[in-house]
Amino acid sequence: MRLLYVINGLGTGGAERSLAELIPHLEAAEIRTTVVLLVGGREGVESDVVGHGHDVRVLAGASFPSRIRELRRIVINEQPDLIQTTHFEADVCGRLAAVGTGVPVLTSVVNTPYDPV
Repeated sequence: MRLLYVINGLGTGGAERSLAELIPHLEAAEIRTTVVLLVGGREGVESDVVGHGHDVRVLAGASFPSRIRELRRIVINEQPDLIQTTHFEADVCGRLAAVGTGVPVLTSVVNTPYDPV
């Protein structure tokens, strides 16, 4: 299975640390994982993930529309079986990039308050 995991960045937050811990287990289960970052910077757990040889790509686009186009090219070229997204911007970018490709998108909602609206 091929997984394309889209996240805003790999800073020091809980979602980022969870992903860094999850990747080796996914790959041990023969799930080839490519991580796509909307913003890179070798901060937080990014250096660790890259240092362990995992496939991490940072989108070069400066604007949101250019990042969507770049991510769409990755989706078309890599042909993942699933796109998983975490954090709002990555969620929106991943969903828009996947439109018309037939690749399902799984969104992880994090930091959502449980208070009534």
